[in-house]
Amino acid sequence: MSGEIRLSLDTGECLGMRRPSIGALLAGLKAHLVASIKISADYHKAAAMYEQHSKLAEAELRRRGFSRATLARDVCAACSPER
Repeated sequence: MSGEIRLSLDTGECLGMRRPSIGALLAGLKAHLVASIKISADYHKAAAMYEQHSKLAEAELRRRGFSRATLARDVCAACSPER
């Protein structure tokens, strides 16, 4: 009987999981970057919409279904992808 004990400092190996490949890591990074760019574009669109609507009279805002008190929140909600 051999008394050899092997200790591993690799967390994935200790948990019985394989480490992701470089390709998988890059794919995850790409997905994160694409999502970040889409979110930035949505907020840019909301900022432009807010600029346009903030110049309108109160009656025109009401006609379009907005309120000056909640304009920023309403515009962000209108531009978010989770509508």
